[in-house]
Amino acid sequence: MPGETGFQICKNLKSKRSVPILVLTSREQLKDEIYALKLGADEYLTKPFKKERFLARIENILKRYEGRQNLLEKDNFLLDRQTYTLYINGHSILLPQNQGKLLETLLVATDSVVTKEELSMKLWNTTEFIDENALQVNIARLKKVMKQAGIALQVKSVRGIGYKLEEVSPDET
Repeated sequence: MPGETGFQICKNLKSKRSVPILVLTSREQLKDEIYALKLGADEYLTKPFKKERFLARIENILKRYEGRQNLLEKDNFLLDRQTYTLYINGHSILLPQNQGKLLETLLVATDSVVTKEELSMKLWNTTEFIDENALQVNIARLKKVMKQAGIALQVKSVRGIGYKLEEVSPDET
């Protein structure tokens, strides 16, 4: 590829997105294969290759990535919707269930405001008898984790309605 090596492309892709990568190359040296795998390649196949081997490698990659539909991807991080694990900059942070549910709900809503009632329903399966302070405490804890993790989004309060995610301006980082 003009201007970039396959290694650079692999590294750039994996740093930004969770995508399967199959390296097809004429480089047969073990050090090249190990380097590509360390950069994030899922499979490494040298030319020439048999069609059956190529298809088997693709099937392997797709099986591994099937479970990733539970991942929400946003800018510089991923959220596993089953375990509420946050993946950012090569680190993982296991969020408490309430913080994970809040972040998931806000991410799914994209740029929309999520009402306090919707958030209460998501957290406690009810909108009745929930102290609004309990929601505010959970939001404050989520904000703290997001800031410490370096997530380029912040939870913003929309007075009298609820909350939404907004990008952090450069002067706030």
